[in-house]
Amino acid sequence: GDAIHFAMGAMTVLFAAFMLGVSARLGASIEESLRLRFSNLRLLRDLSGTNARLEQLNGALEFEVTERRSTQDVLRKSEEKLRLHAQQAPLAFIEWDLNFRAVEWNPAAERIFGWSREDALGRRASHLIAGDGTCDSIARLWQRLLVEKKGARILLDNRTRDGSVIQCEWYYTPLTDRDGRVLSVITLAQDVTASKEAEARLHYLAYHDNLTGLPNRALFADRLQQAMAEARRGGASVGVMLLDVDHFKVVNDTMGHEAGDNLLRDVATRLQQCVRGSDTVARFGGDEFALVLANLPDPANAFTVAQKVLDSFIPPFQVPGGEVYVAASIGIAFFPNDSETLDGLVRDVDSALYHAKAQGRNNFQCYSSDLTARAQVRLATETSLRRALERDEFRLHFQPKVDLGTGRVTGVEALLRWEDRDRGLVPPGDFIALAEDSGLIVPIGEWVLREACAEVRRWDAAGLPPMRLAVNLSSRQFRNQQFGATVDRILAETGFDPSRLEFEITESVLMDQDTRISAILGELKASGI
Repeated sequence: GDAIHFAMGAMTVLFAAFMLGVSARLGASIEESLRLRFSNLRLLRDLSGTNARLEQLNGALEFEVTERRSTQDVLRKSEEKLRLHAQQAPLAFIEWDLNFRAVEWNPAAERIFGWSREDALGRRASHLIAGDGTCDSIARLWQRLLVEKKGARILLDNRTRDGSVIQCEWYYTPLTDRDGRVLSVITLAQDVTASKEAEARLHYLAYHDNLTGLPNRALFADRLQQAMAEARRGGASVGVMLLDVDHFKVVNDTMGHEAGDNLLRDVATRLQQCVRGSDTVARFGGDEFALVLANLPDPANAFTVAQKVLDSFIPPFQVPGGEVYVAASIGIAFFPNDSETLDGLVRDVDSALYHAKAQGRNNFQCYSSDLTARAQVRLATETSLRRALERDEFRLHFQPKVDLGTGRVTGVEALLRWEDRDRGLVPPGDFIALAEDSGLIVPIGEWVLREACAEVRRWDAAGLPPMRLAVNLSSRQFRNQQFGATVDRILAETGFDPSRLEFEITESVLMDQDTRISAILGELKASGI
């Protein structure tokens, strides 16, 4: 209870109170420090998460940037390739704006149309390339492109810078945005002038004769079909003529092919002058021509034309080396009188032509049913004649030559006979001319000479007196280049004495101007025949 102890107690109480205050402050400070620490830890965790997310976003951004750069690089390369393709393409590459002004013009366009890129850009197509009369069709195409927004292809006549007209094939492609609006039009153009001209030339050659320029057999058939169709509707007739130039081969062989070609061209000109513009004159080949006389009110009008054609051959034809005179043989058939089909008309007119030749040429003959019958007989005879050698159907009869003074047989003439297995003995007049025309006379004549020489040699062996043998020759045999060698071979095979052999020749052989025939006659004479 004394003052010192009281003061010490008071001081203890004050110290305790002070310590309580200090500890409270210290506790609050520690609490605040811990709270701040945990808050900082949360912030640190949030910051770490944010940083991780930022790093992830940054990586994605870097990937996107890389991808975009790669895409831009691919796009740049594609654009470069497209530019190079446009620059190096053989086709004209032209881009047009919606006002039809050029906004792109490649070197091929410069080459095709003659305008440089600098001169072409900004100019309208009507000023650059439009051909006469094509602006309207291009305008319609342009409107359709803008509405339908689809590509198109068209063939146009275009004009180059120097005024030349060329033919181009165009490909149009409209460029549209995502909303479907047309931004511009890309066109590709190819100059097809040369190919179209070549195509037209090939088409012309397919239907025309190259020498005379007349329609050929194919176009003749087409024109005849058209004329027949029109005649059916109008109740008219169609006349068909087939014409051969008589003895054209003589001109061609003696004066040369150039003279023959000139003659055919002159014949074509004269024939065209004998018919109307609606008629057709065609060349079938060689010296054979055909005429279609369309829409004839009276078939007899064809006879007037035929006579006009024959009269046109009266003046001489001028050819290299001089002038020549030739005539024509004409066959005539009518639609629908003779036949109502194209093949039937051609067959009928061919029969009529053959009949005109048989009548001595330089005339015209009309078709009749009798001609068909004779033609059928002729065809059947020729068919059988071709098999006669194989079937051993030929026979030789020997006509004696008698000395009227002594009555002695001095020689024989070998006469050919044909014993057809179906028709029996065929008269020479029914097959000799046919053998001449068909060329069968050459192998038949060889058989005759060989058999005749062999038969007379058998007579010699039997002890009969030697006699001369006469054999007939045709001009066709003389024209065979192997004739002389064939005679020598047969004489050697049979052992026949050439001095006992006579050849009987026709006047036409002597009249022939071919120097080869004179040479052959000289060789035969020199050999003792």
